[in-house]
Amino acid sequence: MTSQCASKAGSAPVVGRPGYPQSSRPVARAVGMLMLVIAMALTGVIATPSYADEAAPSQTATATTPSTEDVAANIVDTQNLLGDNLGAVTDAIKETYERTGVTVRLIYVNSFNTDKQPDAWAAQTLKSLDPPPNTVLLAVASNDGNLAVVVSPDSAEWLRNRKTVDKLSEAASAPLTDDADANGPNWAKSAIDMMQAIQTAKSTSTSSTAASVGTIVMIGAVAVLLVGAVAVIVVRRRRETERDAERAVEDEDAQDDDARKGTAKTAPALDADPASGGASAVADEH
Repeated sequence: MTSQCASKAGSAPVVGRPGYPQSSRPVARAVGMLMLVIAMALTGVIATPSYADEAAPSQTATATTPSTEDVAANIVDTQNLLGDNLGAVTDAIKETYERTGVTVRLIYVNSFNTDKQPDAWAAQTLKSLDPPPNTVLLAVASNDGNLAVVVSPDSAEWLRNRKTVDKLSEAASAPLTDDADANGPNWAKSAIDMMQAIQTAKSTSTSSTAASVGTIVMIGAVAVLLVGAVAVIVVRRRRETERDAERAVEDEDAQDDDARKGTAKTAPALDADPASGGASAVADEH
């Protein structure tokens, strides 16, 4: 990305880029509980976890707002470019840390006094400060017209992402160039707009992460529901098969009983034939 800030010396500006970039009943009960959990998650009763791939958390429950003295130590303004707006910039630094966990450092000098690219100078300067994770440095050489935004290398992915850093650089550059007012570059607005861009990037990242996690949860829930439904169907069919088998055995036993009873009724008639035949034969002899 190419951007520039106003140059008092009138030299061609160069803008830096970031350097770092079982049975049916238990199954039914489980399915019901799962549906309840899903409903609670969707209605916000259960908070959706935010899984971060950050080297360090952007904000923790024990994080405290930096004091005015600490914030002042993060600002180097050799030309007093911020002037009466220093308090507003300081407040913005505090607010940015409270909302995102990002530490902002500002350096305003006449010149970087180096042949290196602005981003290389800013990256080396930030490294020498041994910054904590999630630190953003805005470095401006007002006389040279150079501006660079760099992020500490151990920062969260959403912050060190190249697109994010480009957006931060654009936000910081606009009040110094395209949006500069009649009084010239607005240095305080440059810093504040960059911090607003940090907050926006954090909010967007959190929303995207929550949406991704929610999608995964829903897919998993649907999969579990399908498995539960299949389990219920299998159990029911197994029970129906067992009942059909029992009925078949009962029917077979009933048929055997009927056959035995029929045999018992016809047996005496069959026995009478020899006797009558025998009596007739005796009568014929006489």
